[in-house]
Amino acid sequence: LQARLNLFSAGRDLLRRRMAEAGSSISKLDRDAVRNALIASVIDAYHRVLIARAFIEISEESVSTVRKQLDLMRVRFEGGSVLKSDILSLEVRLASSQEAVVRSRSRHQVALSALAAILGVDPDPEIRITGEGMPASAVPGDYRSGLAYALAHRPELAQARTSVVRSRMALDAARSTLLPTMELNGRYYFDDEEMAYDLDRENWVVQVMFHWDLFTGFSTRAAADRADAAVSESVARSRKTVLNVRREVKSAYLSLDEARARLLVAEKSAVMAEESLRLVREEYEGGSADITRYLEAELDRNRTRIRAA
Repeated sequence: LQARLNLFSAGRDLLRRRMAEAGSSISKLDRDAVRNALIASVIDAYHRVLIARAFIEISEESVSTVRKQLDLMRVRFEGGSVLKSDILSLEVRLASSQEAVVRSRSRHQVALSALAAILGVDPDPEIRITGEGMPASAVPGDYRSGLAYALAHRPELAQARTSVVRSRMALDAARSTLLPTMELNGRYYFDDEEMAYDLDRENWVVQVMFHWDLFTGFSTRAAADRADAAVSESVARSRKTVLNVRREVKSAYLSLDEARARLLVAEKSAVMAEESLRLVREEYEGGSADITRYLEAELDRNRTRIRAA
């Protein structure tokens, strides 16, 4: 029966335990970062599906508009009030609009498949989106507030800080190998050449062992130097992470401001293009505008709606 008790190890066991706890925290923070990336991917894929669906609606409405105009022009052509070239131009435009419908439906299916892959579900049978949109995230109103929130909540930053602490504990553990260790050993046993074991043949040993490496070929000092370099590396990586987060937040706010401005312009342009198409249609039906101008107005209307989407 043997027993051993560590009396002194220069804090190595405690440091190893704390390093393991820090490693566990780093793994959990890494999981949180992956979860954030997954959430962002789902949101992005979801909105791509909505955009693709909007493109289908726009292209189908374009087909309906051109087909109605074509039917009207055919009646007027029979009456001799329009040219054959006008009919042909509208037929070409109708074919182009129908092609856009097919292309939009294909993109919609691709977007649905991408969303299904991110969600981890089988795209067959076809998934269907029932909602019209997602509620906008409640983000701080200005860059400085957003940066402060990011610095306090981004798991990458907490992970980098924990890595710095862990690397410093690893440095302390490496330096502790320069110090001696002490342990208490005990042994209780029976020993008999004739294998005639009896209580009067019992033996016991109790000893205090003192270990100190006097020379290790400089490997101990090299391990400490390597751990010290790892601390410098983790500090530099932490600083880089902070700079990356600052850049991402700054870029996100600039993109948000740009998107809001573009949305405002696109919505106004869509209203103006719709009105312009109505006026050109009246002018064309009245004979003061040619078919080319009408087709350009109809195409501009579709482009502005696509930009708004």
